[in-house]
Amino acid sequence: MREYTRILFVALFLCAMILAGGTVSSRAQIFAVDKGVNKSLAKTVREKIQNNRLALLTPEEAAKILPDVPESMFAGADPCDTALSIAFGETINGQLTTGDCHLEDNSYADFYVFNGMQGQQVTITMNSSDFDTYLGLANEDGSFVVEDDNGGGGTNSRIVAMLPQTGLYVILANSAFPNQTGNYSLNLQSTMPCTYVLEPTSANVPAVGGTFTFSVVTQDRCQWGASPINSAFITTNSSGVGSGTVTYTVEVNGNETPRVGIIRIGAQNFTVNQAAAVCNFTLTPSTINISAASVSGSFTVTSSAPGCYWRADSNNLFISYSGGGGSYGSGTVNYTIATNNGAARTGRITVRDQVFTVNQAGQDCSFSISPTSITAPSTGQTGTVTVTTQPGCAWRVSRSEWILIDTIDTTGTGTFSYTILPNGGTVSRSYVIPIFGSPYRVEVTQTGTLFRTAFDFDGDGKSDISVFRPSVGGWYILQSSNSSFLGVGFGFAGDLTMPADFDGDGKTDIAVFRPDSGTWYLQRSTAGFIGVAFGQSGDIPVAADYDGDGKSDIAVFRPSTGSWYRLNSSTGQPYGVAFGAAEDIPTVGDFDGDGKSDIAVFRPSTGNWYRLNSSTGQFYGIAFGQSGDRPVAADYDGDGKTDIAVFRYGVWYLLRSRDGFLGTQFGTATDKPVAADYDGDGKTDIAVYRDGVWYLLQTSNGFTGVQFGAVTDKPIPHKSFP
Repeated sequence: MREYTRILFVALFLCAMILAGGTVSSRAQIFAVDKGVNKSLAKTVREKIQNNRLALLTPEEAAKILPDVPESMFAGADPCDTALSIAFGETINGQLTTGDCHLEDNSYADFYVFNGMQGQQVTITMNSSDFDTYLGLANEDGSFVVEDDNGGGGTNSRIVAMLPQTGLYVILANSAFPNQTGNYSLNLQSTMPCTYVLEPTSANVPAVGGTFTFSVVTQDRCQWGASPINSAFITTNSSGVGSGTVTYTVEVNGNETPRVGIIRIGAQNFTVNQAAAVCNFTLTPSTINISAASVSGSFTVTSSAPGCYWRADSNNLFISYSGGGGSYGSGTVNYTIATNNGAARTGRITVRDQVFTVNQAGQDCSFSISPTSITAPSTGQTGTVTVTTQPGCAWRVSRSEWILIDTIDTTGTGTFSYTILPNGGTVSRSYVIPIFGSPYRVEVTQTGTLFRTAFDFDGDGKSDISVFRPSVGGWYILQSSNSSFLGVGFGFAGDLTMPADFDGDGKTDIAVFRPDSGTWYLQRSTAGFIGVAFGQSGDIPVAADYDGDGKSDIAVFRPSTGSWYRLNSSTGQPYGVAFGAAEDIPTVGDFDGDGKSDIAVFRPSTGNWYRLNSSTGQFYGIAFGQSGDRPVAADYDGDGKTDIAVFRYGVWYLLRSRDGFLGTQFGTATDKPVAADYDGDGKTDIAVYRDGVWYLLQTSNGFTGVQFGAVTDKPIPHKSFP
């Protein structure tokens, strides 16, 4: 289709409306002025014609209608503003000449007009052996436009259209290409619209469906075909010419809700209302009688209709089932009946209004268990439980989240082993191990660890990013609980930072050891400020909870003598022990997992670790590391035990007590290791501090980088000594 022709055609039509007295847009008026339309003639025509409507006329036809208008006014009329009338059934033999309307694409055109009716089907044919024809059709307001080039075969044109409204229509008889002229024939044919009446207009059909009919009343010449509209359950192949009968088939409605379908004939709808299905169910079998032993089986559900919905339900805990979670039509339910250790019992599985009944004999079993309760330390525990019963009496156990048990499903007397994992939290926890099949259970209670999260200044269970600025004696803390900044002035440039939980409230306290005077200064979060003289110049502060009371004890390591001195936080009594050499680096931690810090050292010259276990008092030594390594002992696997670990030129080497050896590249040779539990999952995270930037490899939250501090700041978790 030539779009530019269509636009020009509509514009010409609107121009023609000025003569016909129609409403035109400002664009059409400007076009008309450009074409030189005689305004006075247009005014005279509008005033003279009844109903303010007039088809475009040739100058000769206009002169006959308006004899008082001088013929000279019509003689010079623009051919683009004139048209001939054409009647239905008429064939006009016309000719395109250079004197006809000259369009912008340099083609020539004639115009014809006719009055049409809404719904009327028209066929316009234009044939020529002299040029390639082109046809157009438009209504008065230009809202309906149809064009065609070769629809009549070869270079001939043909338009078949349904008229949208009653009124005046204009035909464009044109050539497809510029500067073409010659003879042509133009034919206009019409078919009046068909009307259809359905008798009746609806039907009520049963759920079982079937084949039904209704009548179509229409004119003898009118064709029709029946089509279901969005109604997949209705089928029909009926069609015809003139009045006739529609035969349609409705499928069975297996659903418990009615449905509606539509069959359309022309613009008329025939409504099919189908009733809902009536659902009945049968269970086969409907009852079983079984022994006390476990039994698996199935029963069938037979439905009266394929779309009837059902589901299986049971409130009996000894019956498990599948296959009945929600089904339509017939189906199968699979079930398992558990061993009955007690008295005879009856259970049910219901399907809609039907009941499947289970009658099971009992064994009247008696049980006893030993022990009936377990109290475990925070570090965990292993053991066994004995279940005593008669042969054939079934029982079963399985693991919980923190109690490891190999699943046991057996009969008669037996035992099962358990492993209680370490409790890394500070709160005790409890659980019951159910002995399924018996009325008994084992009650388990485990204490919480007395160790608090290191460097946790706000008490939320997560280590906080923090630095000490020697130039101003300031502590700067990024609290993990609310991401807020905290700044505290406490200490001097020569002080050694020794934060720990000295008052046992779960929060790390700000504290320093002043070597030149051997004095401790503590800013405790609940107990307030205190100063304690304990130690001397050259001592290394090693505060930790050595007695397991939940409070860190003031303590020092004296390299000059290889001795440890601590002040017991519970009794206030001093305590000293010789352990280590001058070159050793103190590495305090709970290596044996008893809730008490162990005295321990790392010897750089040999790469050996030595410790004194608090739980047994025994000495322990292991080679792990080399000269130049920095000890970074901490609990990396979250089992409640401090792991031996070193940091070597950007590589971390961990000897974890539960998860074994691990080597990880994280950091550079000049970074400061700042391992701590930043995500609060009970496992120490690998981390480094580099010129005011923290790089954390968190075990739960993954990698993150945080800008906090200055180049000269000292990160609090980092040990700057010796």
